[in-house]
Amino acid sequence: MKLDQFTKWKLLYKDDTQCFSNATDKETENEVVVITHYRPDSLSRTVRHLLNDHLHNVLDTIEDENGLHIVLKKLGGFTLKKYMKLNQVPYEIRVQMVYDWLKSLIVYEQFPDAIKIQLVDVDQIAVVDDQLKSRELIDFSNEKTVELTEVFGQIGMTIEKVLFDSKGYHSEFIDNLMIGTHSIFSFNLLRKQFKDIFIYEKSAALESVNFEYNIVINDLECEAPVLKGIPKQSKPAIKEDIAPETVEAWELDDDPVAPTEVLLDKEIVVNEPELQNDEEEQIVLDSPSDSDVYDEDIPDILPSASSSRKPRAMDDEDELDFEMDTLFTGASHDHDVELETKKKSPVVPILIGIALVIVLFLGGKVIFGSEPVEAEFSIEPLMQSRVAFMNESTGKKNIDEYLWEIYFEDEFVQSFNDENLFPIFETEGKYTITLKAKDKDGDWSEPYSLEYDFRN
Repeated sequence: MKLDQFTKWKLLYKDDTQCFSNATDKETENEVVVITHYRPDSLSRTVRHLLNDHLHNVLDTIEDENGLHIVLKKLGGFTLKKYMKLNQVPYEIRVQMVYDWLKSLIVYEQFPDAIKIQLVDVDQIAVVDDQLKSRELIDFSNEKTVELTEVFGQIGMTIEKVLFDSKGYHSEFIDNLMIGTHSIFSFNLLRKQFKDIFIYEKSAALESVNFEYNIVINDLECEAPVLKGIPKQSKPAIKEDIAPETVEAWELDDDPVAPTEVLLDKEIVVNEPELQNDEEEQIVLDSPSDSDVYDEDIPDILPSASSSRKPRAMDDEDELDFEMDTLFTGASHDHDVELETKKKSPVVPILIGIALVIVLFLGGKVIFGSEPVEAEFSIEPLMQSRVAFMNESTGKKNIDEYLWEIYFEDEFVQSFNDENLFPIFETEGKYTITLKAKDKDGDWSEPYSLEYDFRN
């Protein structure tokens, strides 16, 4: 590549050592971002060696008398924050999005930690075709001292943005990343741990998360939490002609990475892993630019924190209390004579008693009544010819546990305890999927079964 093949240049950011610009390739009409380092010697030999082969978006590096120019593909899509606001993606799909992103991070493994922490920052992430991608628009000359635990802490904060509604072991795993209490020391090991916990939910991995989380609690001198019970997976009796990998947790294939632009406001703020306070944040976000250097669609660098706490919705008990309060609202002092008459009349207490019995009866049905527990599910198609088994059981408020069982040609293969099932089938043939639900009294429902004919 040569710089003269690019046109429509637009400056994004400039200082004494580097500048970021948008441009368009005249040959392909593709938009690119060019990072120019005026002093190439400010880049370490390790970083220069890794630029071409260990970044997803780099098209080429060009060196001339003006410095070193790193040419990157420009991402489309949305910023992560905007995507999460505009889309209501099921939790299982978001787990897979994070897992695919963690796989893509492995290529960054050899960069210095000061580079890694920028690449995994939440403000570097864009969502393209439902995939998390790093823009890679960072200061590659940065040599700030960064600990590896800080890098994983930043990854934890990014994951938290995607899996904001995580619970139990999942939430504890993310907390451990952010706090720094874990035994992970590489991106590859992080990917494996995430897969074992969020997709396979392996007992050993869950126990490790619980152990690490308890250490954090105890170090903070809080009461040690009660250890959570981990459901034991029954050992599958796999038929001899079926590979053990016949049924696995759902895993999407990698997609190619594409880039987008980033707003660089006076400083490359993406280098800072720590969040700014609300006051500083507002100042930066509201400060106008001096020229048309910045595009309107370029996302914010500093994270914005907002809270929209809604009043708690009135539940069944609230409704009952409201009706009772309304029923027994007293008359005003202007009706003393009328009240005295009512005291003397035996009809009024009788009517009140009858009304009270009716209200209590209806309220009791609302509060204590529940649907019977019956197992049921449907089969829904997913991407790449995969399917999901979506739980539609009744009486979910009274359900304590689910049990999925998979049979291949009448032979038991494997069981799962998830609410919904996202398996991968590798052996063609007819499968029988069975679901049972256990209520809080320990009674199991009748099994509900559907057949699924898998063909590649």
